[in-house]
Amino acid sequence: MTQDAHEQALETQPTSETQSQPETEEVVDPPVFHDLSVPAGWIPYTTVTGLVWADEAATAINCTVVFPSVMDGEPIPYTAISSDPGFPHSEEIFARAVAGEFGEIAPYVAPVIDLGALKVDLCAQIDAAAEAERARYITPGSGQAMTYQAKAAEAERLAADPAPDAAAYPLLSAEVGVTAEALADVGVVVRAAHAQWQIMGGAIERARLAGKATVLAAVDEAGARAAAEVVWPSG
Repeated sequence: MTQDAHEQALETQPTSETQSQPETEEVVDPPVFHDLSVPAGWIPYTTVTGLVWADEAATAINCTVVFPSVMDGEPIPYTAISSDPGFPHSEEIFARAVAGEFGEIAPYVAPVIDLGALKVDLCAQIDAAAEAERARYITPGSGQAMTYQAKAAEAERLAADPAPDAAAYPLLSAEVGVTAEALADVGVVVRAAHAQWQIMGGAIERARLAGKATVLAAVDEAGARAAAEVVWPSG
């Protein structure tokens, strides 16, 4: 081979830079599919211990459960419920517990009620209910109550005044043309409303006081709760 032919052959040979590199295959992550055999919302668990019925109706069980993905796998208190939509593991734990897979379920123990504290709470509820009953007949609010009392007092004075001066009865005068056309007629309406309210207000107060007295005299929770169901007078 001549020198020229040799150089030409070298030029036509691929260099390390021009030699074709092997194609790199693109790495594609495999598609992730939801395991249809596992209900949505289900949380894996391992051990279930310390079972106690959580209610008298036997619809829930208190227990200690290990969820490996929760709290670093530390045992945590848990309440499994017979019907717990969205938490299939809860329903499963309940069903397996009832089937005896986790051992005996201790009986339900009702919480100890502080009867004194309960009575205080029930009496407060009666007071609130009495105020709601009053609001059916008069506008609530301490300022409004003072206005009613002052109007009633003016109406009583007006009834005994042979020559009333409207300026001496500012609250009643404010209702002239609204409640009635004449000051005397306003006084009549206010006295009638006040007399009616005294009857209803007295009945509500009697029911309130009697209810609270019965609550305070109760010897157990059931009696106290029953006494708090006050029957209010109807108008």
